[in-house]
Amino acid sequence: MRYKIIIIAFIYSFVSYSQTNIPFKKGSVHKIKGLVRGNTTNDILTGVVVEFMNEHKKWIDTKVSDFDGQFFFKVCSNKLINNTLFIKTTQAFYKQEIYKYEITSDTVLKINMAFDKKKVFSKKEFEKYKNNKLYFECSINDDFNEIEYWTNKKVYQHYCTGEQKKYKNIIDDKEDFSEWNIIDKSIISYPPEQIKSFKVSRHTFIDNIQVTLDPAEYISNYKEYTKVVQEMLLKAGWNGTGKVRLLWIPAFVLKRKLQNKHTRGVFIWYVQQKLENMSWMLSPIKIETISVD
Repeated sequence: MRYKIIIIAFIYSFVSYSQTNIPFKKGSVHKIKGLVRGNTTNDILTGVVVEFMNEHKKWIDTKVSDFDGQFFFKVCSNKLINNTLFIKTTQAFYKQEIYKYEITSDTVLKINMAFDKKKVFSKKEFEKYKNNKLYFECSINDDFNEIEYWTNKKVYQHYCTGEQKKYKNIIDDKEDFSEWNIIDKSIISYPPEQIKSFKVSRHTFIDNIQVTLDPAEYISNYKEYTKVVQEMLLKAGWNGTGKVRLLWIPAFVLKRKLQNKHTRGVFIWYVQQKLENMSWMLSPIKIETISVD
């Protein structure tokens, strides 16, 4: 009984952490176009370091104004707090200033920098500052691997909008590839066919299905797996009712000889059959709990 309670507690923690604490938060992409000039001469200022921060002054990105004094920046709304964007500008012989803006859509900004009579930022100091700020900046390579273009079938998700596309579509649509993250949500390391070697078991009065996981949320090609599971269980006597789910067993409740092999625990395929309080399971290993001393 003791270990059953511990298992349920750990499974519930796993579900809560996976589905509640780190969900993907969709946002909208706002395009920011800006022009930097000197406020007395109205001259265009090139090479200005433009830093973007949220309301808590947490750094988001850094850009440099081009030969026309312009800069372009895209920000995801979920990076902002209360739609507030702070912009800090730095240039040699000009005052370093911070501007506050409310961003709710695409925005065009005009920034006027004041000349600094004290010349806090000499040309040498400014170059040092700029190099430090841009040290981690990476250029985007527009070239792509033609073989990967035709063979890469993986799905990518936009960091902000949550839109999903395959590699080929991202290239065809001329998207910025750096804004797309590969989706690797599978928690199962074996192919669907391997399930046919699993052992079927059935149990009664396992009623707390809240601690089970929906395969669709954790396995990209989950239908290929659930199809095999359903076929196996139907042959064993399952009446076809109930939904296929996953039940996680932590490694520490397994026999010690299995703990080293399954350090992340084991996922059992599980169906709660309607009527008769019958639950069907497919497990990659024989579940044996540690004996209570």
